[in-house]
Amino acid sequence: MSSSTVSYSVRAPSRADVPAILGLIAAVDIAEGGAADPWTEADLTSEWDKTTPGEDNWLVESADGMCVGYGELAMLGNGLFLGDLYEHPTLRGRGILGDLVIRLQARARERAGEMPDGARVVVSVGTYAGETTTHDVLKAAGFSELRHHFQMRVTLTEPPHAPVWPEGIELRAFRPQDMRATFDLLDTAFQDHWGHVPDDYEMWAKRWGQEERDRSLFLLAWAGDHLAGTAMCRRRGDDLGWVGSLGVNRVWRGQGLGMALLRQALGEFWRRGIRTVGLGVDAQNLTGALRLYEKAGMSPAQHYISWEYEVRSGKDLIVRDLA
Repeated sequence: MSSSTVSYSVRAPSRADVPAILGLIAAVDIAEGGAADPWTEADLTSEWDKTTPGEDNWLVESADGMCVGYGELAMLGNGLFLGDLYEHPTLRGRGILGDLVIRLQARARERAGEMPDGARVVVSVGTYAGETTTHDVLKAAGFSELRHHFQMRVTLTEPPHAPVWPEGIELRAFRPQDMRATFDLLDTAFQDHWGHVPDDYEMWAKRWGQEERDRSLFLLAWAGDHLAGTAMCRRRGDDLGWVGSLGVNRVWRGQGLGMALLRQALGEFWRRGIRTVGLGVDAQNLTGALRLYEKAGMSPAQHYISWEYEVRSGKDLIVRDLA
């Protein structure tokens, strides 16, 4: 791949390339969002568990060895592939992104046969809402705008309100033997979220079982012997708390459990000296999560758009409504 002044090469990335890839992602974040998300090596390499090394991800290098582009394709199942695409903001318009999109689509077509027979197969890609150059490339390649998402944040200036737990609910410390029940609760709860596909327990447990995780931030709300809700939280960098997954069993919705878990999470971060807390949410969430977060004082800090490309027509197995 080349432009009129600079030549590029594309190869499979290795673990040694992780710092350079994280630097590229940070450059894109700063250019589009004003600040870099605190992505870590574990964040990136955990995504590689969903890919075939050397075949589902691509590193673009300039002639002097600089990482100027990165793309990957992860298979989530039920006909859904998730694509990530990054192009260095100082080199837009040089064909880097277009080349990666072509590779992404071609690889998805190659792997479409691994999806369930008769299922509609799509590739979903997320972008910053203001990334208009990227949007033009995606549209030209046949992608259509599909969904809007927010990164919600709140900056705590005083201790948050104490949680009010519904009657019959008890917050208990996480134990290693609770891992499976936590996964089952979240996988069931998120069946009511647009775009959900079933997760894989082994990969999920590997991500959340990493040694650096602070398990006291895994909040579990029990109703007797039944897990009613959970908020899986973690630190992202030194000064950002992150609510990675907040889920409530259908039976316990509408009783204030989601708000209680969120307030407990905010309180846990406050006690650790963390004043900024964030999470991601579908702007058109089917269960009303956006309203919950706004009620807790959170507001959109970043706006993203998801795009979809149809690889194969068929029966849509991805959650689109609450039917």
